[in-house]
Amino acid sequence: MKGEFKIKEKMGKPIYAHIILTVIENNKNELIINFDNNLPYETKLSIEFGILYYYQQYIKLSKKVGLSVNIDYVHGIPVDTTAIVLCYSAIKAMADALAFEIKGLLITENGDFIFSKGI
Repeated sequence: MKGEFKIKEKMGKPIYAHIILTVIENNKNELIINFDNNLPYETKLSIEFGILYYYQQYIKLSKKVGLSVNIDYVHGIPVDTTAIVLCYSAIKAMADALAFEIKGLLITENGDFIFSKGI
C-alpha cells in the first residue's frame, strides 16, 4: 500500500516535507523499515521515530502486528524541514498508506506539533 504526505505551510514558521512510502503487512510480528542508504542519519532517525509512533498506535487499535515499510522518497528544505516535521510527515504518510488515522496529532496555528501519549 502506497502512502504519501506533503506539507508546505507557514504557520508561525515555514514547514516543509514530502514523504512517499510503501507499507506491506507481514507475518513476522515486527516492524521492518527500509531506507535509502544515502539519507542522512538524522533524517532516518526522525522518520523512524514517526513510523514507530504510528506503529505502536496501529497495532493496539487494529490488532494487526507485522509491517514492512519502504521509504521510497524523502524531500526536505534546510531550515523548513526539521526532525519534528519529518516525524509528523512519516506518521501522516503511514496513515495514508493504511487508511488508518490515529487521534491526538495536530499542528497549532503557531506551528507547534502536538502528539498524544497514545493509548
